[in-house]
Amino acid sequence: IAAEQNCEKRIALTSGLFRVVVMTVALTAVGLWIVAPYVIEVMYSAQFHDATAPLRVLLVGAVARSGWSVLEADLKGRGRPWLAAQVGLLALLLSTSLNVWLVPLYESVGAAVSASAAYVLALSTALFVFRHVSRVAIVSAFRPRLEDLRRVVATAKTVLTQLALVPRIMCRATGRDD
Repeated sequence: IAAEQNCEKRIALTSGLFRVVVMTVALTAVGLWIVAPYVIEVMYSAQFHDATAPLRVLLVGAVARSGWSVLEADLKGRGRPWLAAQVGLLALLLSTSLNVWLVPLYESVGAAVSASAAYVLALSTALFVFRHVSRVAIVSAFRPRLEDLRRVVATAKTVLTQLALVPRIMCRATGRDD
């Protein structure tokens, strides 16, 4: 994003990247939301079942953070890192304030809510700033398109293909042929 000098191309690049990244992370988050209790039990044991709720709340924040990351890169690429820093500072202030209030009452779920709320605020603010700086309508720039879904599916196929190779690579690395 930072290397693109043409304003229209930068907007198209940022918008397309935003849509694909957010869509990919959102679809992944939905999948993880569904299997969260099972993943936690398999990875950590049934004793950690209570971690399901904070994980699910953090997934909302992960989707928002993914979009904010793309817009942050665009702002920095435009030579306006202070705008990105101000958005980050606003999110930090909200997160800190909510942590003081929610963590004593709701513990890990409170911490997850405060982090996710901060990321949602950062994304919302960054969208507003992006609209102001680029002078494009947010809905037209960031509305998902069919070609975005095709890119996400193609990327998912590539990733799954690579993941299928991991057991073979690990067997070769350890000298086992399981």
